[in-house]
Amino acid sequence: MGSVKREWANVTRASIYAAVIHNVLRMVEESVEDPDPERVRVGFSRPPESLGEGEVLEAELYGAEGVEGEIELEGGRVVRVYPGEAWSGVKLSKLLSTLPRKVWVLDGPSIRRLASETSRSGIEYMVVYFSNGISVWLEGDVHRVTLPPLREVVGAVHTHPEGACALSRADVLSALDLMVEGGVFEAAATGSCMFYLVRLGLLTEDDYITLLNVKDGLWRPLKLDRVEAGVIL
Repeated sequence: MGSVKREWANVTRASIYAAVIHNVLRMVEESVEDPDPERVRVGFSRPPESLGEGEVLEAELYGAEGVEGEIELEGGRVVRVYPGEAWSGVKLSKLLSTLPRKVWVLDGPSIRRLASETSRSGIEYMVVYFSNGISVWLEGDVHRVTLPPLREVVGAVHTHPEGACALSRADVLSALDLMVEGGVFEAAATGSCMFYLVRLGLLTEDDYITLLNVKDGLWRPLKLDRVEAGVIL
């Protein structure tokens, strides 16, 4: 019999932040015809990652008329979304483009520790961020870890050994599937860097075709219409 793989769930500042951004994005995409993340601005009443159990975060939207409602996250956390004049808010496209970096900053120490294990043993790990604010941490196999079903997934980070800060073709196709299902990003992390692919809005047909035809993976920055790739040190 094979060894039992480790699997654990956790609520982190990164998982809360990712869930907040994803839920705001989803509300906009479900309510606005052909939404433009460059036009929509979001003003938060406090840093989203600081949202504690039972607390309320207000998100004022400019450029997304009619989008409002409440989002419930793990631990009784509530995000209250409403239209307003958030001129000083942050562009939704920027919140999306910087989401992988925010995850790396907030959860980076834990991810780097797992990546160090990958460099020693070859066993890969994955962190999956869900829209309810929970992150699930998974142990895979040697040079392999599989993304679970994509329902309600915001994004995922898996580990690579040192020197492999890139996304393979299989990783790119996995990211493409995730984005088609409404997810936002996928990334590969080593002990010293993370390479990511993130969508900045609804995928265009050209973006889909370009990513579908990536042959050798991605290891250099890339900028498409609604998708970008980059490296974070």
